[in-house]
Amino acid sequence: MAQDNKGTIPSDKGAAPWTKFFPFPAGQSLSAVPDFQKLLMVGPHMQAAMLKAAIDQQKALFGFLQQRCDQDMKFAQKIGSAASIGEVVSASLSFCQEAAVDYAAQASRAAEISAQGTIEVAHDLEQERAEVLAPVERARAAA
Repeated sequence: MAQDNKGTIPSDKGAAPWTKFFPFPAGQSLSAVPDFQKLLMVGPHMQAAMLKAAIDQQKALFGFLQQRCDQDMKFAQKIGSAASIGEVVSASLSFCQEAAVDYAAQASRAAEISAQGTIEVAHDLEQERAEVLAPVERARAAA
């Protein structure tokens, strides 16, 4: 016996062969089954969220690299226009100090961006989970 028009599984024990793979108590509504189309979309949605987070990190990195290249050019100009070894040493020390501060700040920003991306992905996954499992939870509450 196949599924009836009411969307419930008939009470006949051996009627539908798929019931041995998806066992439901007799008469339970098929609305307890998660929406498989939504379930299949969880993977691509998670990948898209992770891709967005990765691109955000790349944008921040490229901005930082542009800033550091500008600083490198200024450093080269200072060395090229130095009149004494003292000016070269001073420019070198200043450059190294600024670079260390910049790299530390960038590492902090990268960690913040990564954490924010992880939070967004986790939030999106929680929403997807809630949508996919909503029929199951409604069926449990009704039982």
